[in-house]
Amino acid sequence: MSTNSSFNRSFYALAGVLAVLCLALLMLTTVQGPRLRHAQLDRSKVTAQPNQRLILYASQQLAGESAKRVSIVPKAGFTATVSGNAIVVQFSERLRYNTRYTVKAPGVKVVPQQRQATLTYTFKTADPTLYYIHRNYPADTNNTSKKPDEIVRTTLGTTKRQTIFTAPKIQDYVLLGDSIVVATINDDNTTSLQLVDVRTKKVQHLSLPAKGMLGHLRSAPNRTAFGFSFTSNEQGNAKAYEDNLFIVDLSRGRTAYPVNGLNRKPLQIIDWQFAPDGTTVLAQTYDLNALLIDTVSHKEPIPLGRVAALGNFSYNGAKIALDSQKGDPFIFDAVKHTPSAVQTPKIAGGATYPRELLLLPNSEGYVQQVQLVSNHGLTITPYILLNRQGMQRQLYRASPKTDISSYYVSPNDHLVAVEAAAIDVGAYDTYANNPKSTNVHTLLVDTASKDVVKDISGFNVTWQ
Repeated sequence: MSTNSSFNRSFYALAGVLAVLCLALLMLTTVQGPRLRHAQLDRSKVTAQPNQRLILYASQQLAGESAKRVSIVPKAGFTATVSGNAIVVQFSERLRYNTRYTVKAPGVKVVPQQRQATLTYTFKTADPTLYYIHRNYPADTNNTSKKPDEIVRTTLGTTKRQTIFTAPKIQDYVLLGDSIVVATINDDNTTSLQLVDVRTKKVQHLSLPAKGMLGHLRSAPNRTAFGFSFTSNEQGNAKAYEDNLFIVDLSRGRTAYPVNGLNRKPLQIIDWQFAPDGTTVLAQTYDLNALLIDTVSHKEPIPLGRVAALGNFSYNGAKIALDSQKGDPFIFDAVKHTPSAVQTPKIAGGATYPRELLLLPNSEGYVQQVQLVSNHGLTITPYILLNRQGMQRQLYRASPKTDISSYYVSPNDHLVAVEAAAIDVGAYDTYANNPKSTNVHTLLVDTASKDVVKDISGFNVTWQ
C-alpha cells in the first residue's frame, strides 16, 4: 500500500513538473515572439524563372503588416505577403547564380499578442549547368586527323566536362528542356537534325522540309518550340525553299510548319527571333523590313519598318532592339510603336562606333558593343558596355588584336558571354553554315564585378 502511495506521489509530482515546464515554454515562446521553423525554396528555379517563391514558416500566426519590413541582400526585386504563419516572398526577377542571399524580416508581429521578433533566412542559389559547342579542328590541312565535334555539358563553378553528343561537323544546337536539338553538316553540305535526350543520350532524327541547308536555329524562351530558316537543294521550281522560316512546336508534334509573311506568302528571312511569349516572332525579310508575326493566331503581320539588323526583345516583350539603316541602334516600343535613339558613348583616345545592342533579359537596361578606332584607323579596340538605370559603365575591354564575333546575356543578367578570337592566330573553318574561328573561346563576364569568371573552349553557351 505504501509502495503505491509513493508511486502515485512521484507520478503526480513528475506530471506537475512537466506541466510547469510546458507552461513555461509556452510563455517563453509567447514572450519571445515568432521563430522561423523552416523555409521552402527551389534554388535552381529561382535563377532560371521569374516569379519564384520563398516561403518562410514561423512558429506562430503573423500579423499582416509583418510583410512590409522584409528586405533582401543582395538587392533583388520582390513582393512579400503574409498568409497565416508564413511570409511569402515572390521574386519578380531571376536571381544570380551561386550567390548567397539573406532575407530578413525585422519587427515581425504575432496575432493577437503583438510580440515582435526578427526572422532571418540565408540561402545560396544553385550553380548553373552550361552547354556549349567544342569543334575539334585538325592538326593538318588534309583533315586526316580531325576528331568529331562535341556538345559539352559543364557547370559554372567546376572544370568538369561531359560530352553529350558528337558528330563529324556540328553546325548548331538549341536546348529544349531535357533535350537538345542538334544541326549537323553532312559531307554534301546538307543539314541533318537530331533530337538528343541529355539524360540518356538517346538520339532521334527529325525530318526537314526537304534536302538542303538549315540556318538561324533558335529556341523559344519556354523551350517547348524551336525554329530555323531553310534552303533546299532544288531551286527554280514550286517546291523549292530559299531562307524560308519554319517552326517546330514539340507540344504539337515534330513536323516543321512554315511561317507566312505579308499577303500569306511564305516568309523569306535574313534573320529572326522569338518573343518572350514563345509564339510571336520578329523577322527581317529580304527587303529589310522587320515584321512581328503571331504564329498561333495567323493574323496579318505587323510591319515595324526597314532596319539594318535585329537585336532582341526586352524581358517583358514591350521593347525591341534594332539597328537603323544607317547602322545606329535604337529601341522600338512595341506597345506605342515609337522608336528611341540610343546615343553612342564616347571613349577617350579615339572615335567610337556602335555595334550590336542587346536588351537585358531580366530587367530594364541593355548591353552594347562598341569599337574604339584610334591610331589613325590602324587600331580597333572592342568594348562591351552595360547600361542599367541610366548609368553606363565599361564591362569588358578586349585586346586590339581580338575580334568579338558574338556576345549574349544569361537569362538572369548575371553573366555576359563574350565569344572572342585572336585575329592574328589561326583562321576560320570551312563549315558551310555558322563558320567560326579555329581559336574561338567564350569568356563569361560577371556584370556586377566585371570579372571573367570562366573561359570556355567553345561557343554558343546555353544556361540551364
